[in-house]
Amino acid sequence: MSVAMTFDHGEVNAGYPLQRYAVPPPTPQFTDTALAPAATAADYLLDLRAPAPPPVRSWLRGPAVLRAIGPSYDPAGDPSYFMSGGSLRGWFDVLVHQGLVTATTPL
Repeated sequence: MSVAMTFDHGEVNAGYPLQRYAVPPPTPQFTDTALAPAATAADYLLDLRAPAPPPVRSWLRGPAVLRAIGPSYDPAGDPSYFMSGGSLRGWFDVLVHQGLVTATTPL
């Protein structure tokens, strides 16, 4: 099962040595923007394999641009951290969304 994790904003650790970075909400070019409830930092799980009304199915199968933050990150270049070339339903089975993420605590 392929699981996506998306989020609205928060903090991440990246780089070597690890540094904490604030991550702003995604810009409108990202599919992540549509996944974040407008007035809340709600967390949810979405089964992308579940039946859905035709407009939702179409949107899930359409082109997606997801923010992708990995082992390196520079807030000044936030819009350049993304993946594209597919659809949510084509890439993933389940999507987990968090409104707010916090940086990991290294051991």
